[in-house]
Amino acid sequence: MKNDLELILDLRILLKTVDQDSHFVQTDLFAIAPIGLSGYSLNKNQQVNGIKIGLGEQETEIPLMEIIARFKFLERLVFYVGFTFDFPETLATLSTLKYISLLKIRKIPEVIFERGLFPEKKLPYYFEEFTLNEKSILNRLKLFRKINPVMRIPDKFIKMLIEKNEAETASFNRDVAEDATPGLIGLNEELRFFCSLTKKSRQDLLLQSGLFIDSIEEIEEPPFELINQGYDAVNEYFIQKKKQGTGRLYEAKIVIVGAGESGKTTLIRKLNNPNHPVPNIEDKRTEGIRVTTYPFQATTKYGVKSIQAHIWDFGGQELYHTTHQLFLTPDTLYILLNDNRKNDTDFYYWLNIVTIRAGEESPILMIFNAKDNAARQIIPGQEIYSAFPNLIRTSIDVNFADKDITAIQKMKDTIEHYFTNLDVLGKPFPAYWVKVRDDLSVLTEEHINWNRFAEVCMQNEVNDVLQMQILAKTLHNLGVLLYFSEVFGLDDLIILKPQWCIDAIYAALDTKEIIDNGGRFSENTLARKWSDRRFMGNHLQLLKLMQHFDLCYKIDGTHDYIAPQLLPIEENILTGVRSWAIVFYFDYVFMPAGLITRLIARLSLYIKSTHAWRAGVVLEWEDGTVAEIIEHHLTHRIVIKINGPERKRRLLDIRKCLYDLQRDFKGIKFKETIACNCADCIKGGETTIYELKDLEDYAKHGDNVRCKNGTRKWLSAQHVLEGIAYEEKPRIFISYSHRNESFKDEFRTMISPMEKAGHWKIWDDRWLLPGDSWNKEIIRHLNESNIIVLMITADFFKSNFIYDIELTRAIQRHESGDALVIGIIVSDCMWEETPLSKIQILPKDGVAIERHPNRNGIWKEVANKIKETILVKQGARSRVGGWDQ
Repeated sequence: MKNDLELILDLRILLKTVDQDSHFVQTDLFAIAPIGLSGYSLNKNQQVNGIKIGLGEQETEIPLMEIIARFKFLERLVFYVGFTFDFPETLATLSTLKYISLLKIRKIPEVIFERGLFPEKKLPYYFEEFTLNEKSILNRLKLFRKINPVMRIPDKFIKMLIEKNEAETASFNRDVAEDATPGLIGLNEELRFFCSLTKKSRQDLLLQSGLFIDSIEEIEEPPFELINQGYDAVNEYFIQKKKQGTGRLYEAKIVIVGAGESGKTTLIRKLNNPNHPVPNIEDKRTEGIRVTTYPFQATTKYGVKSIQAHIWDFGGQELYHTTHQLFLTPDTLYILLNDNRKNDTDFYYWLNIVTIRAGEESPILMIFNAKDNAARQIIPGQEIYSAFPNLIRTSIDVNFADKDITAIQKMKDTIEHYFTNLDVLGKPFPAYWVKVRDDLSVLTEEHINWNRFAEVCMQNEVNDVLQMQILAKTLHNLGVLLYFSEVFGLDDLIILKPQWCIDAIYAALDTKEIIDNGGRFSENTLARKWSDRRFMGNHLQLLKLMQHFDLCYKIDGTHDYIAPQLLPIEENILTGVRSWAIVFYFDYVFMPAGLITRLIARLSLYIKSTHAWRAGVVLEWEDGTVAEIIEHHLTHRIVIKINGPERKRRLLDIRKCLYDLQRDFKGIKFKETIACNCADCIKGGETTIYELKDLEDYAKHGDNVRCKNGTRKWLSAQHVLEGIAYEEKPRIFISYSHRNESFKDEFRTMISPMEKAGHWKIWDDRWLLPGDSWNKEIIRHLNESNIIVLMITADFFKSNFIYDIELTRAIQRHESGDALVIGIIVSDCMWEETPLSKIQILPKDGVAIERHPNRNGIWKEVANKIKETILVKQGARSRVGGWDQ
């Protein structure tokens, strides 16, 4: 039997590798592999435990695995392969294998899932937490952002470095942090810590057990829309594809944008019929969004196929921009249309908003409408193509009124060409999934409930609920239908024709009555607007949809709502405030429309007066803290000013809310700055402004910063930071039925040491005082908490106030990431049939508290699990599972 080094020689010969020595250390695994045996690594016993092989871009048939399978101590295997490469089942015989890296791979090897090469618990973190590529830490982090914009640096990695004390000695990589921060919204502190690590420390992350694939956007199978659902979805995909065979979908979206009356509707008509007459100027322009279907046949890489292009015609009025953003999705061809007579299309806005909302991979085609034979005045140059690599260099000049349809036909062919080349067309899916889609496409209903969807699935042999959920989410990601499975109140609604909800939204908001009323409307007003039989029976779901998209918010204590994008334009700032304790800024390179109005909707519970307008709002808290937030659109800046006893905490809340909103925009670039808080600057004069990341860097090294006000003095950077620093402690709200008060008291007794030590702040309604407005106080504390504990019993669900108010709000805050909801099963009940089936439930064995023989023991277990969950949420400890195994 050959030893490992003799096997290495065999590999070298097989791969025609001429290098005399290809031995490498483990951290070299991440470098690009040249063709051949690029290297190997040895353990302390001189046994081969790592192999790196490059197969180039050309497909080849090399019996590698017959040799590789004989390395009995192989732990890490790296392939740099630029084509679809199916690993044979021999791979599963490598029992010692812990890590596989597939660089430039086009298809995730099915055998990894089929043979369980990696336990399920070790794989999800590739899909759900991070992935890297071989170039730089910045590109690694940006790459994953395309898959999951709510990424977290794995807790295991941070913990490992702290234990090794590497974090204390690592130098801060300022350039990388500065460039990376805009791409990872809301993770500044964590990201900068990550970037401060040594190169080796970063690479250690990849040496954990698991699967690593770079260039995820290049993977052809499984489809990206399925990969981003995580391990279970990918595993189910392979299982069902093997059972059902493969089918393919040939449909996607075209979105046409531009100024009002630029000819977008005419363009669509010309696609369907090049001889269609040009409409008169009196013809009604598009208001809102119109969705039509354009079928055509084209040659794809899978042969001649019938293709469906779903064309979305966006009304050009600025009033609609906030709503338009909701439907700017990846895997879409964008057409930017300009009227040469007016040249009023905002190229800067549309190129930026499409790119940061849909991603840099979404192609944009420019068409110039030569109305009245007007010559084009705008010639894109190299600068704009460099800034927007997704902008197609071929642009089209066309006069829709021209009787010679040659240019029209050329436009038609060009659009079909670029649409046919979208990666989404022809993606492989299990065959029955495609049949479900085909059956859904012929339904006449505009929307269906979950049971009807399940019925269609079962008619096509898609029988289990998990597969149905994955399929519904995948079709949503593809833009085929709308399904908001994670939104409380919308999980039973599947929208087959997006035009239905679009029409409902614009019927409610785009009306003179509501606009003239400053965006305010009542439930009765909505009932009138939605009196069409199309919307009957769905008023609550449609209202929930509008609230989910931040298009409206409820006025506290009333049955009225406000659409913040329709608020009065006139500024209504606070008067009489001479100075503010905190002045904080968000400065954007490009600021998407509607950020401030969506922020107003998110923070509407704290609007106590009429101080709310389209570009700003005044917020007031019960503790006396007041904040004024104003958007300055021309300077791309949001200014936050705060006074009051809890100003640091409220600033943190506002920043978190903005971070959350900005996650919808990929690669949005911004910086946070803070006004100097010294006595001279607070009094007035020219205020010194510091960039937050610079302050943090200076404070870390004990440096001072200069204030240009007063005597141009030097201040401690740490002192300036302390003006906004806030240590957030868990604020736990306990929701329970008074019939179960004894169980609540048992729980509070168990966690009382955490409260008395000052680690947790805990509230339940026993703190209510005589004369308090009990419902108002309950809702206030529910909204202010960051941990919500639900004492689950049959009586809990029976209470109308708990179910309609407390539970609904808790789930809303949990879904938005504002709070963490934890359910405790106190007594047996049908909690699985409620929205709580989607959240963390304790005890983990599912046995109700009252049925445990050791009551104190189970309460202690529950309390410790809550403590662990809070610590993980705070980043103070790592998860148990996944990379921690």
